[in-house]
Amino acid sequence: MEKLKLLKTIILIVIISFFCNIIQVKAQCNMQVYANKTVICEGDSVTIWGDGGCGYLMSNDFNDGTPGPGWIATTGVDFTNPCGPGPDAMYMWMGWYTPIPRTLTTVPFSVSTDCEISFWLRFEVQHGYGGTTCEGPDLAGEGMSLQYSINGGTTWTDIAYFRPDGVICPSYPNSNGFVTVGSGVQTPFTQWAQYSFQVPPAAASTNTMFRFRQHSYSGQDFDHWGLDMVNIICPDSTSYAQVAGQDGFGPYTVYPTQTTTYYGTISDTLHGNSATDSITIVVIPQPSIDLGPDTSVCEGEIITLSPGAGYDEYLWSTGYTNAELMLDMSGVYSVTVANTYDDVSCFDSDTIKVVFVPNVNIDLGQDTCVTEPIILDATQPYLDISYLWSTGNINPAIEISNTGTYWVSAVNSIYNICGDSDTINVKVIPEPILSLPNQITICSHESFTLSASQSNNNLYEFIWSTGSTEPIYVLDKPQAGIYDISVKVIGCDTVYGSTNVIVENCEISIPNVITPNDDGINDVFYITNIEFYPNSEIKIYNRWGKKIYENENYQGDWDGKGLDDGTYYYIFRLNYGYGKIDEYHGTITIIK
Repeated sequence: MEKLKLLKTIILIVIISFFCNIIQVKAQCNMQVYANKTVICEGDSVTIWGDGGCGYLMSNDFNDGTPGPGWIATTGVDFTNPCGPGPDAMYMWMGWYTPIPRTLTTVPFSVSTDCEISFWLRFEVQHGYGGTTCEGPDLAGEGMSLQYSINGGTTWTDIAYFRPDGVICPSYPNSNGFVTVGSGVQTPFTQWAQYSFQVPPAAASTNTMFRFRQHSYSGQDFDHWGLDMVNIICPDSTSYAQVAGQDGFGPYTVYPTQTTTYYGTISDTLHGNSATDSITIVVIPQPSIDLGPDTSVCEGEIITLSPGAGYDEYLWSTGYTNAELMLDMSGVYSVTVANTYDDVSCFDSDTIKVVFVPNVNIDLGQDTCVTEPIILDATQPYLDISYLWSTGNINPAIEISNTGTYWVSAVNSIYNICGDSDTINVKVIPEPILSLPNQITICSHESFTLSASQSNNNLYEFIWSTGSTEPIYVLDKPQAGIYDISVKVIGCDTVYGSTNVIVENCEISIPNVITPNDDGINDVFYITNIEFYPNSEIKIYNRWGKKIYENENYQGDWDGKGLDDGTYYYIFRLNYGYGKIDEYHGTITIIK
């Protein structure tokens, strides 16, 4: 793990004398500046704080990976930061390798009632299962005591007992008002925090030892906790501290926009001693790239993608590491760029979809004269082609029954490029034909075209029951109901035709519970009438916001198998098919 603190002690006056195994230290100034990160990406914040004082008797931060010179810790104590970062570079952890009683015992000190013992403490969050070194205490007797002894460790007295429910008690055991800590419950002790206690009068002696002790646990791989930055301070002067230009020790949140050195100072206003420490925050410029919008080109062309120059690293989804990527194939391409300092990198990524669209080639043939209807065919060997004939028809092939000049244009219907067109002159002798469907059923969001077009529309008069006089009538997204639409074609003869149109709402209904137990009833998350809305999209999330299912053309067949009972959350985008989309939010409960 990267060291998060840089320590420089400017004035250090230490007199250590050993007598009867007692350690004595003269008052001095000690200042340490810390940061939760020393290398950041531009735009990130950093928490900076200081710790120190004038009159330190002892300061143990465990950064050398040991309990401390002369200190005694239970076998199996962990100094590898197994449960995430601590307040300093390295902390002491009572994990699953540490048996009961879990203790950390200091050497003897000469202390008085104006001395103070401070330390950082965290209990792991209670999970209710073993097999991990990161499982927290939950029962009243599984907390930690701060104790002292003035007779060489023969007897010990509690200064405070940290009970698992977040209550500091005067002694162990103490279960009055205790609330059992459930799985995943946060308490004031499940975050790193600093605690300070004045040395009790009864603990003042020339031979005082301090001990941190956990009395009981549910098992060796349960009920874990840790300590960091244990200090004993016996002030004999007045001190003034400043960190990052602000009075006091912090913590302070700063937002450096460039590499910046922050200083912390502490001064002994009585004796003139002082100490200074600094920490440099390296700010890596944050990349910002844009490959542009999704694009399309005709086959045979070449396209070059570039996120821009000047970044330390490039990695394309194809594996290339150059700044530019030349393409002649369709696909979704992404690039990640990075600016790097030491082992910290600041990334930005972008993705673009590139489609090489086939070229349309239309040939209707030579001008012709026929005695019966003729099929004009512009069909292309590709999907997603939009056709438009001079008659208004949008099919790839049409039947011609009227004399006239006909043209057709075709283009890729998705990208509207790479098109072609052709024109043909056709002469025919028309025979009146009128063929309307007897009945059609459509949804209210759809359109339907009724055609009464004849061999040569210019020779006929068209009268629809709707009032239209065109040969083609488009029923465009009508309201729900039943319509009898008739047409009268007047030429030499009058021909009648009618169509019964049934328009349904096709409304959807979204359930809120499914029971996927394979009994054939309510086994899947079926949305009523979903079959009428192709390309409708659904996303389903669990209670923590993690996406567990996604389908861009949902068919109503998700059964939630493999998931636990409970409530999940969906976002459903109903696609009407002509650019209109409605979005629905809700919950779906799985009961097995």
